[in-house]
Order: sequence, then structure tokens, then C-alpha cells
Amino acid sequence: MHSGKIVLFLMFFVILIHNTCSPSEISKGSNKKDVNPREGTESKKLNIHLDEYTNYFISPLITEDYIMFLVTNNAKKVEIVGDFTSWKREKMLYEEKLKIWYYVWTKSLSKGDYRYKLVIDDVFVCDPLNQLTKPDGKGGFYSVLKLDNDFEVLVNNPKKVSNNYYEFVYKDLKASKVILVGSFNNWNPYQYEMERNKGGIWKITIYLPKGIYYYYFIVDDEITSDPLNYNTAHDKFGNTINFFEVN
Repeated sequence: MHSGKIVLFLMFFVILIHNTCSPSEISKGSNKKDVNPREGTESKKLNIHLDEYTNYFISPLITEDYIMFLVTNNAKKVEIVGDFTSWKREKMLYEEKLKIWYYVWTKSLSKGDYRYKLVIDDVFVCDPLNQLTKPDGKGGFYSVLKLDNDFEVLVNNPKKVSNNYYEFVYKDLKASKVILVGSFNNWNPYQYEMERNKGGIWKITIYLPKGIYYYYFIVDDEITSDPLNYNTAHDKFGNTINFFEVN
């Protein structure tokens, strides 16, 4: 029994070492809550549960809201540097209970390949949990963050674009139709069909005078609340809807 576990451990260790890049110096540097609409909406909060990812042994992890890099190492300091950080070192955080270093990226990125390295106790290495690499021209390798689609980070809804014009956005790669419905158009389910943009981002801009408004989306015939607006209420049918105020 013990010998079997040792063999499995050694196999994992050999694979890990095989995929670890040699060090090389780099010359370049849903927690929804009700909010009084008169107090404004809060910034979107990330609900990250690190313990959900500890069994994957994969990095980076790409979600709809963020990209997370993980490192299992007992180092004193771990940083990350790459194309997306403009080759400036960014500190990774340490979760004591899980003994995991992690870094969360929350900015939009266009689809493509992004080179990066980890800096573990001031030594540049590849990400041992990422098998995608590119030569760095110095005998070592870069790790690669590969994005097959644009990574869009959405802001709170709705966003004021000019005077009394407000833009609503909704993200769904699989949806075939998204409609904005609200008290501002007497709950008409046909008037405001949203336009699909790249990355599965649906958008529409409408004119709104001063007032408090309630709304929801109809996504492929299903009533859906806005995940980017933490001001929530319920209609008479029990549906979760959102509200906001135009001053």
C-alpha cells in the first residue's frame, strides 16, 4: 500500500520536474446585498474560495471574473512578472491555512498569448503548474497565459456614458438573445434588444431622465437579474430584479 503511494508521488514529482523551466534573469523590468440607491452602488466584490482550487494543480485558472495564478511553495517571497504586468514584479499573496501563494488578475485582456515568469525568493522560474511555455532566448523558458477569447472585466451596471445616457452590459457567451426590460419602458419585453459584441458581451445604451428605475434581463426567454448590480429587489412574481437611481 505504501509502496504504491510512493510510486505515484515519484511519478508526479518526475512530471513536475520535467515541466519546470530553468531559471533565467529577465532584462525588462456573489455576495449580493441590498444597497440604498441614494448611496450608490458598490464596486463588484470577488468571491474567491481558494480551497475549491487546491485539488486541481493547474495554473492559471481563468474564470468569468478573474484570472488566478497559484503556487504551492514554502518560499519566503513569491512574485509574478510578465507581459500583462508590463514586466513589473507583482507580489503574490500567501494563504497560511492552505499554504498557497496566489495572484488574482482583474483587468481586461485581449485574446492571445501572454508570457510570464514567477520570481520565487528572487529566482526567476517558470510556472510548474503550467505546461504551456515559450523559449526566452536565454536557455530558459517563459510560461504562457493563453486566452482563446478576449477577457472582459465588466463594471457596475448601468454605466453613465454622457448626460442622461446609460449603458447596460451583460456577459453570456452562449446566449442567442438578450433583452433589457424595466420600469423605464413599462416592462416592454420587445423594445430593448441588446447587441452582441466580441467576447459574449451584450450592450445597449438608452436615455433615462431623473428617477429610480427597476429592471432585469431576458436571456433566451429566461428572466435574469443583473450580476453587476448589487441593488436588488423582488417583483410580485418573486423574481429577483435590480434597481438604480438617475440623479
